[in-house]
Amino acid sequence: MPSVVSPITRPAPAATASACAICVVCNSWLKFGQLWSYGQQLQADFIATGHYARIHRDEQGDVQLLRAIDPDKDQSYVLYGIRREVLSRLLFPIGGHTKAE
Repeated sequence: MPSVVSPITRPAPAATASACAICVVCNSWLKFGQLWSYGQQLQADFIATGHYARIHRDEQGDVQLLRAIDPDKDQSYVLYGIRREVLSRLLFPIGGHTKAE
């Protein structure tokens, strides 16, 4: 876990995007790396999360990460580092809705 903790323990200049960079590392390694490994142990086909993002699956089975319908809630930018094989196993059920819905 040092890959997630190390950036947090180093001071960052004020008004930087370092918090978002930390989210990207955590999402890639912990949430969607370790969580997917655990899901596989449970023989899960998919993992659903509460992220505001969408996934498009084409006829060939290729996946593409898309922005959420609600631009004010979109979180797709912190998910870009997720490996393609894991991305194909994710569900973002709220990404197609606005906050009001």
